[in-house]
Amino acid sequence: MMTQRDDLTQSLLAAVITAIEKGDKDAAIAAANKMWDETNSVRQITAEIGCSLLTYIAKEQGEEKIYDAWAYVANDVWKPRISSIAEMSYEQVVDAYASIMRGLGSGFKIEQDDEKAVVSINCCGSAGKLRQEGKFDNTDRCETNCGTMKKAQPWAFNKKGMSYYCVHAPIWFNLLPHEWGIAEDLIVYETWGKQFDDDGNPIDDPCKVVIRNPATLRKQKQPAE
Repeated sequence: MMTQRDDLTQSLLAAVITAIEKGDKDAAIAAANKMWDETNSVRQITAEIGCSLLTYIAKEQGEEKIYDAWAYVANDVWKPRISSIAEMSYEQVVDAYASIMRGLGSGFKIEQDDEKAVVSINCCGSAGKLRQEGKFDNTDRCETNCGTMKKAQPWAFNKKGMSYYCVHAPIWFNLLPHEWGIAEDLIVYETWGKQFDDDGNPIDDPCKVVIRNPATLRKQKQPAE
C-alpha cells in the first residue's frame, strides 16, 4: 500500500508559521532556512535556463536577435506590469524595486533623497551569482557556458562581455519605456558592473539603477504657463 506523504506537500511558509505559533524558535528558523534554500535553488536554475536559451538564440540567429527576444518578452510580460508605475508614490516605486532585489537574493544598497534613489547592486541574485560561479563563456571554470556579448551594441551599453541575460535591464528600463510612452526616465539602469572578476572574487564594480521621484518627473513634464 502506498503512503500519502502530506509532510512533503505542506508549504514551508506554513511550517514557519506553525512553528512560530507553537513557540518553537529552532523549528521556525530551520523551516525558514530550508524555504530560502529551496527558492534560491529554483531561482538559480531558472536563471541558467534563461541564459542557455538566449545563448542558443545568439548562436543560431546572431546576437542582434537577443534584443528582439527581450523586446518580445517585455511587450508580453513587462509592459503590463510597468504601465501603472508612474502613478505610484516615490516610496512605492523604491519599495517595488527593492522587493525585486530581495526576491532575487541580491546583495545591494540604496541611497535616497527627495529626488532620486540610487541602487548599487554588488551581487545580483541571478546573473551576478552565475558570474560568481563561472557559468559564463568568458571563463573556463564551469561546464555551463552562458553567452556574453561579443559585439558592442547600443542596447547593451556598447559593452562587450555583458551577459545575454543582463541586457534585458537597459532594454526594459531605458529603451522600451520611451517607445511605449510609459514611465520614461523613472527607473534608469545607469551602469552595468561585472561585480566579480573572472575567478569569482568580489570586486568594486556594481550595477547601478537610478529611481527618480515620479512627482518630480511629472512636474518637469508639465508645460510652462
